[in-house]
Amino acid sequence: MPDLPPLTNETFWAILRDEIDDATVNQLVWQCLGYRYNPETGWDNTAVATDWQQDYPMPPDFIESRPATVKLTRSIPPENKQLLKGR
Repeated sequence: MPDLPPLTNETFWAILRDEIDDATVNQLVWQCLGYRYNPETGWDNTAVATDWQQDYPMPPDFIESRPATVKLTRSIPPENKQLLKGR
């Protein structure tokens, strides 16, 4: 994956303001979930949680896949979801 912006408040606000392209947002989520890309060997999901490996052996496109987005949303602890709803 190319150089990605750091996960800072500024990056999150840029995502919400649609200032960061969808491909980069997907790559940021993939990186946080543990997906890694090696140009020589392809996708490596060994650092990805088992349930994600089973459902998505290859990183999903969160922009186009409602099931993947729902799974991601459900993985957020309830106490942290309130932070999202208040914005």
